[in-house]
Amino acid sequence: MEYIQRVKVEFAKKHLETGRKTVNEIIYEAGYNDIDAFRKVFKKFTDLSPIDYRKKYAV
Repeated sequence: MEYIQRVKVEFAKKHLETGRKTVNEIIYEAGYNDIDAFRKVFKKFTDLSPIDYRKKYAV
């Protein structure tokens, strides 16, 4: 289960860094229907919310 979560977080990180899609669109594309659940998982692995991650690492 943790491996799958990490893969989805890596997918989201890549798209947050380079994409123009909204955070919610990326979350759905990563395979999550529950936005809050994904945000918790994302923060667990990165120590940042998806929005903060985008602000920090977007190209």
